[in-house]
Amino acid sequence: MLASEVFFTKGIKPLDSDEHLRFIIIRAFFGLSLLSIIVRFSIWVMGQSISAKESAMFMLPLTFFFTMLFLHINNKAENPSLIVLGLTWLSLQLSLYV
Repeated sequence: MLASEVFFTKGIKPLDSDEHLRFIIIRAFFGLSLLSIIVRFSIWVMGQSISAKESAMFMLPLTFFFTMLFLHINNKAENPSLIVLGLTWLSLQLSLYV
């Protein structure tokens, strides 16, 4: 429910301007991460190699998207979870070092 409310806001009560801004930021990073995955895949299909710096550049929007999404879920949850905090940290580490 918490992750889906970012993308489907029709049935939700009126939101504060801060929540609208948070949703816009998460949606923007989602779009950028999709675009970076598509570009990276198309470069791979064309048979060109990707350097480590380019790989890090392509993973940066994905990092920010998952970090913002997990922080949003942890913020909206009534009982903040160490599991979600661990997932946030893990997504950051994987995207930075993979």
